[in-house]
Amino acid sequence: MRRLSTLPRGTKRLYGICLHLAVGASIWGYNIGILSSVLVHPGWREALDDPTPAQIGLVTGVYYLGTLLSFTLLSHPLADYLGRRRAAVIGTCALCLGAMCMAAANGSAAVGIMALGRWICGVGVGVVSTAVPLYQSEVSPAKERGRLNQNRPRWLLEKGDGDTASQVLHYLREEAMPAEAITHELHAISADVESRRKAGTTFVSLSLSLFRDASLFARLWRAFLLQFMAQMCGATAIKYYLPTLLKALGLEYRLALMAGAAEMTVKIAMTIVEMWAIDRFGRRACMTGGSLIMGVAMLVNGLLPIMYPGNENKVADIICIAFIFIYAMGYSLGLGPAAWVYSTEIFPTSVRARGLNFAASGGSIGSILVSQIWPVGNAKFGSGIYFFFMVVNFICVPVIWLLYPETKGRELEDMDSLFGKSEERNATLSLGGVAEDVGEDGGDMLSTTATHEEDEPLLP
Repeated sequence: MRRLSTLPRGTKRLYGICLHLAVGASIWGYNIGILSSVLVHPGWREALDDPTPAQIGLVTGVYYLGTLLSFTLLSHPLADYLGRRRAAVIGTCALCLGAMCMAAANGSAAVGIMALGRWICGVGVGVVSTAVPLYQSEVSPAKERGRLNQNRPRWLLEKGDGDTASQVLHYLREEAMPAEAITHELHAISADVESRRKAGTTFVSLSLSLFRDASLFARLWRAFLLQFMAQMCGATAIKYYLPTLLKALGLEYRLALMAGAAEMTVKIAMTIVEMWAIDRFGRRACMTGGSLIMGVAMLVNGLLPIMYPGNENKVADIICIAFIFIYAMGYSLGLGPAAWVYSTEIFPTSVRARGLNFAASGGSIGSILVSQIWPVGNAKFGSGIYFFFMVVNFICVPVIWLLYPETKGRELEDMDSLFGKSEERNATLSLGGVAEDVGEDGGDMLSTTATHEEDEPLLP
């Protein structure tokens, strides 16, 4: 790897911008992770006057109501019409406002103020998590896009400000590329923007095409259902209520928090293993195998507390804790990362961002349901609530195996042989040969589109 001091000036600027914006990705995890610790904190419970299970579910789930609204209606229009940078600033301001509301929550209206703050944070996270990846992907050269993952140049060209777009692109590519290559890149972006303008590929038309085009809709409902299952398997409950569950198994407050941190560490380690396993064994094998592991873990955690109530058997409690960690391993080896990988690769580049936004709303809906079901169900049925999620996980196995074709080893262009060629892709290919990877997600280089014999679609 080249030393920082030897990198071209434009590359240093690019890395600095992307590194700064990458902090935005941590907001999502922080907003999820911090609440699990807050829910068991004595000071928080006192400030909210010992909230009921239904109120805890409200405070937890309303966050995803905000992300649902943001993903489906707000984040992309903001990024398209105001620009990625301004959208990210607006999202950050929303996060600050939400945090202020949560910090001020006290007294008789504490639950309402806390819920309002959580909802505002959900809206802000949806905007930031849409605008930041778009900005990063669009300012990054094609060869480094996976690592850094040109809003500014592309958005400026979309608004008709070619001079400023040229200045920004030269600023980001200074010393890294010759002037001719920068000019060629600018022309490529401009050609793609113009072709989309002629084709009428606006936010509304792209969004509607996901529902009107049979091939795209076949991908959309699968991605939506996959994200929904990834949360309905119980992941949201474990994320938010893990310290609460561990306390119920007899761990003291501080030890429960430490165990929660250890569980997150296990997830990180297993995600690294998943990066190898998903290409070695395939997407379906990882997702179905992970669902089986999670189903067994839920079965054990539901059964043992019924057999040995009141923490009377320490060995049973330890086994339950161990299987919570096994559940985390199953999630991180399966639906956790794989749902996003699968959802990303099945959409054509031209509608990928829209498709992922709609698919992510499936995860938001699942999270809203689970965050409500778990605390109320746990209070009413005790460990019996685990059996509900056990059934969900076991149902996921045949659903994934029968309805989701394997995408391992397939090029993005080969998805048409699985789902049928979309009209959106045909329209894109007919406009001057702009390659599919020059899309509204941020592609910026021209290439020739290979012609090949089309396979019959395997799925409707």
